[in-house]
Amino acid sequence: MRADKGLACACICPACDAPLQAVAPGLQETSTRVPFFRHHQAQQGPGCKHRVAELTALRLFAEKGIIEIPAPTGSGAVIGHSGKLYEKARVGEVIREEVVGRRAISDIEVELTLKSGRTFIFTLRGEQHLGEFGSANAVIQIHVTDPEVAMMSEAQILEHARITPRFLRLIAHADKSGLDALAAHDARQEALERLDISPDDIHLPEGATAKQASESLLHWVVKDSLATLGRLRTPVFRHLASVMTSDGKPYTAEVTLPELTLELSDVEWEVHHEGFRPDIVCWAVDRQGGLGRFRLLIEVAKTSTVSATKLARIRAAGLACLQIDVYKFARSGQVTRSELGSLVATDVSSKEWLCHPVLDRLIADAEAKVNGYKVRHELTIEETAKRLVVQREREASEKERLQREAVRRTSWAGQLTQREALRELRAVLERRWSNELEITSNGMHWENGEFEKRIQHLWLADQVPRSLTERGGLAWRISRILAVSYGSVEQLDFKSTLGDGSELPWTRTQDSWLGLLHAIIEFLNVSPFPLQYEAYAAHRNRVKASLLAGSATFARDTGDDAFLAEMFPEIAPVLNQPVGTVGYAEVLKKRFLEERDARLAEENAFNQAEQQRRQAELAVAATRKATEQASFSMVWNPIAGAPATPERVLLCLRATGTGELDARWKEMVFSALRAKLAGEPLAAWINRQVFESAGDVDRTMHLLRNAYLAKGR
Repeated sequence: MRADKGLACACICPACDAPLQAVAPGLQETSTRVPFFRHHQAQQGPGCKHRVAELTALRLFAEKGIIEIPAPTGSGAVIGHSGKLYEKARVGEVIREEVVGRRAISDIEVELTLKSGRTFIFTLRGEQHLGEFGSANAVIQIHVTDPEVAMMSEAQILEHARITPRFLRLIAHADKSGLDALAAHDARQEALERLDISPDDIHLPEGATAKQASESLLHWVVKDSLATLGRLRTPVFRHLASVMTSDGKPYTAEVTLPELTLELSDVEWEVHHEGFRPDIVCWAVDRQGGLGRFRLLIEVAKTSTVSATKLARIRAAGLACLQIDVYKFARSGQVTRSELGSLVATDVSSKEWLCHPVLDRLIADAEAKVNGYKVRHELTIEETAKRLVVQREREASEKERLQREAVRRTSWAGQLTQREALRELRAVLERRWSNELEITSNGMHWENGEFEKRIQHLWLADQVPRSLTERGGLAWRISRILAVSYGSVEQLDFKSTLGDGSELPWTRTQDSWLGLLHAIIEFLNVSPFPLQYEAYAAHRNRVKASLLAGSATFARDTGDDAFLAEMFPEIAPVLNQPVGTVGYAEVLKKRFLEERDARLAEENAFNQAEQQRRQAELAVAATRKATEQASFSMVWNPIAGAPATPERVLLCLRATGTGELDARWKEMVFSALRAKLAGEPLAAWINRQVFESAGDVDRTMHLLRNAYLAKGR
């Protein structure tokens, strides 16, 4: 009321027990001012504000007719077999009910009873005091962290009290344990779906064996998937049968089976067979391939594969066996249980054929096939070895005979003189060039190139020059020209005899041969190229002109002349003449050079004299022009202080930096001084002088200016 304002309200601060003043009490609702309390003399601290806010909020919440209890939450977690943590949460219902009963527990705690019979406790938690509360079905904790709550109106506080996280927090609830259990169940189900749970926690089907209980989860799930599958994709099967013969030759035969889709039926777990117990036994049907309907065993390999003993028993029972390696799938926590069934059915990289009656027969056939290859090959090796013995004996006998013949040929060739050897060589080469057997005059047969080796000792060089004896070489060309002169050949091809030899890829025409070949043709007076005479004549004139000019292009060295004269005595006169040899070309060249040098010396002397004459004329003209220019552009210096004695002239020259003059230039300056003193015009004096060059004229004018005797017009 307005009468209770100030100290008249008789209020005490609940936090510090200091007197309070009521400010603006009893105002109209339309007023913009808010009533509040303030300390009379003591300073109001943060603790005072928090305490007032706590009491105000507690009273308002306790007296509120409808209350909303926040939804409780529960959480649960499971650690997977891989160590991964799986967490889930469950959220309960929000309770909004009418408050039918209130009981103060302490100055900061109120127990409320709802219409449904539920009870819960409001507890305040500020910064000055924490109250204690007893057991109850639910506890709502109100955090009063903002001291300005005391400045709010009741309507504003109630508006913020509707489950606003700033003020309310549920810290206990009767349903929380049930929600935690549900969340834990959700976490375990997710771990199970991820195949990430310990095998001990699996609820195996009724009748599961102890062996099944000890297997890994992934192993068990794979087998469980196989038991429910109606189809199964199998991998490619490939077997390579191979043998190695005694001589190291390999024989191979390959057996292959493509990927198949099998239809499965009558699937059973661990049906006992004599001596072994497979993981899965079923009937399989191959409708696309050649396997037909057969009994199939499926082994799920975990840490070890099927042993050789077990596989032998399976094969002896006439059964087919397929092995699945579970570790080819994703490891626990990386593939879901629902995904694994599809992988078991379709993934072929994890499967392996261990045996099948059809495949075993194919493998046996392939092994028999390669072994048959080996037996036949070994027989062939034996027969070949026998034939080889006979052949070697025959070859040894033939080799012995050839050695005897070679010794006889070598002995005969070693007794030949150089002339005889060259005559025989000519006959051997001409038969070789005609693609006939190489036979000497005594009827001996020679291998290609053998005779040259046997007579090699007759020459100082390592062997007979190949360029002379090969097909297309010099001896071959001479022999063809001689064949025309003898009439055994009517005509020759110009290109192959004297041309570039492009149709003879095994040799090249040497220019040094051409002069000799033309000389032989003229000496023998033959016409070997009647259909190509113009080309021959032009070529002959070019070669002859070159030789007569002393050029070494077509000149030959005489080193092979003795060799050629012995082989072809018909051309000895041509070889004996000096024309066309290198020596002859050098003599001509020397003479031509001497004549050329004399002519060049005479021309050089004339040219130098002519050049000196022209230079002298140019120098005279330049001097004359410089003299005329100086006469026109220079006059005596008329100033009164101009030097009038030789001493003054020299003093002026030194003053202008001219330096010391020799006698010639001193006389030139003194002559000008005398002419000026005599009243002679400067132009007349200049034209009277004899200058050696235009440079002398320029230097003279420069000295006259520095001596102050003359100046420009």
